[in-house]
Amino acid sequence: MDQMDAVDVSYLAYIKPVRGAVCGPHGSRLLYYRNTHPSVTLTITIDNWWLYEGRVAREPRKTVTLAPNLHAHPHVVDPNDVLMGCPIPGPTLQQFHWDVLSAVPA
Repeated sequence: MDQMDAVDVSYLAYIKPVRGAVCGPHGSRLLYYRNTHPSVTLTITIDNWWLYEGRVAREPRKTVTLAPNLHAHPHVVDPNDVLMGCPIPGPTLQQFHWDVLSAVPA
């Protein structure tokens, strides 16, 4: 492991999922990510993939910048949280996943 990997791992601990409003007929809730670091704005790299009819599909990886949001209520979506999407959006039972691969200071 090189030094950059060690830094990424330490900042990943500050990225927390937050669940929002119900978004599908199966009780799924919108997924948001929050930066709980007390002072550092973080840029995260996200891998978005899903299953449909037994096959895996992916979108190109994307980056999102998250401002510190340490004092937001842990179970309530805050305006500084970033929306990813709905894990199970409709009657097809597609399952969407957003994996945070890295987190670095912005």
